[in-house]
Amino acid sequence: MFNRSIFSQMPPVTKNLLIVNVIIFLAMAIFPDKIGVMMNRHCGLHYYLSQDFIFTQFISYQFVHANFGHLFFNMFALFMFGMVIESIFGPKRFLTYYLICGIGAGLIQMGVNAIELHLLTQQLVEANHPIDIQNGTVWIMNNVDYSQYTDIIYNINALINAPRLAPQVRYLAYCWPTGSFSLIGRCISCLSPIR
Repeated sequence: MFNRSIFSQMPPVTKNLLIVNVIIFLAMAIFPDKIGVMMNRHCGLHYYLSQDFIFTQFISYQFVHANFGHLFFNMFALFMFGMVIESIFGPKRFLTYYLICGIGAGLIQMGVNAIELHLLTQQLVEANHPIDIQNGTVWIMNNVDYSQYTDIIYNINALINAPRLAPQVRYLAYCWPTGSFSLIGRCISCLSPIR
């Protein structure tokens, strides 16, 4: 009874965002070989140098989650902050705010990826191994035993091709969307003329 009253009192955009995210996650979990692969490839946010990058991924990646913990904590943040912010902003402004925060988080992820990619490629260049990135693959330009650089090459390829961040910065992938959502929410609520 208590859960029904909370769900029935939830503002419409927050409720629908929760429902859509859970449905997409369940579809990906139930059909991982078909829907899961397709959603990760086409909807997960890829680095802009990847051949799988599409601009619409800045919106679509907001609805794709890696695992249950990722879904749970993002939806918990949406539940906690979304109801309050939507009641202050109204449905249209809240949906706009939600999407802009997601796009901002995606841009921050791209920036972190660009910095990480620069640092990793700089290690190879400093070792006199110039590289070329073509179609999302790293190529060392001279004939060299690159076995000592496999970790660096793996991380560069993961940054470019994976729909999520490479292992070194994966923690940021989970922190930025929720963190930017609450931080930007605090800034906007302080500056908003609506009280």
